[in-house]
Amino acid sequence: MCKIYTKENLTLRAIRKEDCQKISESFRLQGWNKPVTQYEEYFKCQASGSRDVIVAEMNGEFAGYLTIKWT
Repeated sequence: MCKIYTKENLTLRAIRKEDCQKISESFRLQGWNKPVTQYEEYFKCQASGSRDVIVAEMNGEFAGYLTIKWT
């Protein structure tokens, strides 16, 4: 998945390696324990084609993500 969708201040795009730390930190600030390794694994799965990971950004800031695991 490499397409990017943008509408007004919302962007949907594929996860990038540099997103892993940002996503983990964002959840840590909300009291969730989601380690960087979880997102590094998602990134690897996306590269292999077994999973798509869509990152949402609002005004350039992380807003959420969605994973699709293909079976």
